[in-house]
Amino acid sequence: KDRPKWGFSLSLDTLKQKTERLIEYGKQRNGYKTALSMLNISFRNLGSLESLEYIPPYDYPKSTFDYFCQNCTNLKIVDSLNTSESTSFIMMVSGCVNLIAIYSPLDFSKPSSADKLNRVFRDCKALVTVSFVENSIPFSLSFAHSPLLSDESIQSIIDGLATVESSQTLTFHADVYNKLTDEQKQTIARKNWRVAS
Repeated sequence: KDRPKWGFSLSLDTLKQKTERLIEYGKQRNGYKTALSMLNISFRNLGSLESLEYIPPYDYPKSTFDYFCQNCTNLKIVDSLNTSESTSFIMMVSGCVNLIAIYSPLDFSKPSSADKLNRVFRDCKALVTVSFVENSIPFSLSFAHSPLLSDESIQSIIDGLATVESSQTLTFHADVYNKLTDEQKQTIARKNWRVAS
């Protein structure tokens, strides 16, 4: 499936080539023999590596995505991730200031407490595209630093909220909050969530 072209000059083919350089680095440093093995560890704080601008499809289940791409400041695209078995997402893409898109719906249904969703999207200032499995977000979540979320992403986040017994808070950047329709606000409230900016 073709991906939308965003406002940066590198093509996805070039990003993939750069990613191959990252994988080669991982083999040399860690002795991993396959790309999958490299991808099964965290990319945390590898933002200084020029090649880490794209993470290819990664369908291997992980028990946790804590700090997965934290502070990878050159990262622009995460193609797809298997999050269905993951129980924690602490600071998963926190500090990824140039991240534009995460393709494939995220599933946040397994975490057992609010702290497991702590600062997942902090400082994701360029984020446009993100989506969620419906009814899979059980605890408060913040997109306070993401003013560029698309209308489709906003709706998917709202659809992703689980109906909860104890009230939770969905936080948006003020620019996104001001775009919410009355119907969207009512849907959020019906699920026992409050929306803040």
